[in-house]
Amino acid sequence: PSSNPNPSSSSSSTPAPPTPMPMPMPMPMPMPMPASTPSPSQHANSTNAPPPEYARAAAGTESSLLPSSGTPSTSSGSEDSEEFIAFARVFCGTLRRGQKLYILGPRYNPQFPKQYVHEVEVDHLFLLMGRSLEPINEVPAGNVFGVGGGVGEVVLKTATLCSAPLSGTFKGMRFVSAPIVRVAVEPHNPADLPLLVKGLKLLNQADPSVEVLVSDSGEHVVIASGELHLERCMTDLKEVYCKGVEILVSPPIIPFRETVSREVQVQQPPSADGVAGEKRNYVEQRTPNKAITLRMKVLPLPDNIALFLEKNAEMMKSIVTGTDTASQEPITSLRARLHEELKAAGPSWAQEIDNIWGLGPRRIGPNVLLNHVPGYHDSPLWHSVFERPGLGARKVASRKSASATVAARKQAMQHFLDEQNATPNDTADSFHRLDGTDLETGSVTTDAESERASETDSRDMSEHDAADESAADGVRRKDEVILDLDNSIVNGFQLACIAGPLCEEQVNGVCFILEDIIFKDGTKTDSGDDSHGPISGQIISTTKNACRNAVQSGGPRLVEAVYDCEVQVNAEALGNVYAVLGKRRARILREGMKEGTPIFSIQAHLPVVESFGFNTSLLKKTSGAANTQLLFNGRWVQIDQDPYFELQTEEDLEEHGTNLAALGNNVARMYMDKVRRRKGLFVDEKIVEHAEKQRNLSKKK
Repeated sequence: PSSNPNPSSSSSSTPAPPTPMPMPMPMPMPMPMPASTPSPSQHANSTNAPPPEYARAAAGTESSLLPSSGTPSTSSGSEDSEEFIAFARVFCGTLRRGQKLYILGPRYNPQFPKQYVHEVEVDHLFLLMGRSLEPINEVPAGNVFGVGGGVGEVVLKTATLCSAPLSGTFKGMRFVSAPIVRVAVEPHNPADLPLLVKGLKLLNQADPSVEVLVSDSGEHVVIASGELHLERCMTDLKEVYCKGVEILVSPPIIPFRETVSREVQVQQPPSADGVAGEKRNYVEQRTPNKAITLRMKVLPLPDNIALFLEKNAEMMKSIVTGTDTASQEPITSLRARLHEELKAAGPSWAQEIDNIWGLGPRRIGPNVLLNHVPGYHDSPLWHSVFERPGLGARKVASRKSASATVAARKQAMQHFLDEQNATPNDTADSFHRLDGTDLETGSVTTDAESERASETDSRDMSEHDAADESAADGVRRKDEVILDLDNSIVNGFQLACIAGPLCEEQVNGVCFILEDIIFKDGTKTDSGDDSHGPISGQIISTTKNACRNAVQSGGPRLVEAVYDCEVQVNAEALGNVYAVLGKRRARILREGMKEGTPIFSIQAHLPVVESFGFNTSLLKKTSGAANTQLLFNGRWVQIDQDPYFELQTEEDLEEHGTNLAALGNNVARMYMDKVRRRKGLFVDEKIVEHAEKQRNLSKKK
């Protein structure tokens, strides 16, 4: 660019569009800048028109490169300090310096206009001229520009800037590759922890593709898209955002998932007469006090149902947490679409829409708990997950609170009668005098209101009296007893989905079916004098163990994340590419030559756990002739090998022989042992200690 450009003419070169364009444009590929780092993506809007403006990406630049005319700096006196400059685009109107705008976050909802809204003043506008930034006073619609000042301190990754807080927001940016590789970071000196936390916040704000979070164990975790992305993030964290802080980085961690491959098959032990035991398709688990027995069954969840639940996790989360309960429309729509997916899975799944007890893990995952308990799934007390949004405990809690309210009303009524020395015939059966004055508030009600309140209280009292009579007789229906244990069963299912039995990784694509709940005679669900603890806690642990044992009996399998890999190479190095892909268990999907070029294109699925060092190995084998690209789009593939495979039956011996080592390495068992060893779990392996060379007693002459 010229040394003295004309900012006004440059900013006015693009004419304003005749109508707003509220649609996201394609995300440009990030370009490496030697002296700059990425910054938060943002949206913008002007005061001249209500439709919002839109900003797609951002760039950070050194303070020494900023114009000296009043440009703010994050650290005074430091030449290498950096400041976030938003990379934005105006979609309608004209943006000017000194203008006050509203920042609407990605979670902004017009129904709650005071949430996720910040008011800022545009201090600086810049024209992007390569590495330099030229200050300008206004930007008309259609131009790309930079926004400085305090905007970057408010916006994390994406936002919409507008002049009216009731304007709609643009959707956040969508990236082709999702983060999958994670590491845990900590400072070498514990006193530097606040500096590390501040640097992680800046890294999370600067890179739109990275995720920074605090795990349940308290570790600070950085999640990147791959090996090279993770290396770049760690370099920026050490050299830019946490200068002078010595950081310890853990080895890369690749998550796995667990699933089942078939229905439960449990062989019962033979009887005393030597008769072989029958095979059951469920497992039984008793509570520690031996009073309640659960029968659990598992099935592989159809792929279309699991994929549907994963795609609609955000909507289900808003329903479960109660943030989208203003109307029943989202719940009804989600239930109808899920019903269609169940119908597509087969006739046996179509009728399960009203038997869904819960989703997991965290109530939104791709695992389902079904209710097949006789006498409960068809009871009027039973409510499926879609009939109790905002957690299923609310109906149970409201039922108990209603009973407590009725009891309190009866007690207060009796106390009032005793004080007034009156009979029930002289007083209405409610909290109202005959003149309509409320005993608690002193307000006066009409005769119609008093009559309705009297009918409601009488009905509640009759229900409460019936419950008291049944409790006094020691007889409670099975559905009433299970209703008290409803939340404990769901919580145990959630715990089982979070940590599976193989290596305590998340369970994925499994349908748990509670076949029956068997109660021992005289079982009390509300007693607190049990030596094994409260019955609710026993049910939680029993349900969790029943789910884990059912997965163990249902052919457990590991599920690994895979990249979409594309390799471009010439014909001379094609054989070496196949050798590298085959060594890393890659699955070839398509291959062919691009028309008009001597370049071969190979598309494959590469496991993420095998991708470390893949690019370096490929360049060495092909002498730099190959070019590869790895993208993770949320694809998970089941490993076909059984991690617990052993030669047991005669058919296995005939098929595989007696030498188990001839089958090759059990990849699933190897990965499972690595994860268990990293988590400190028990690993069944043979370790030779104090080994010595065998002495040869023969004498050679």
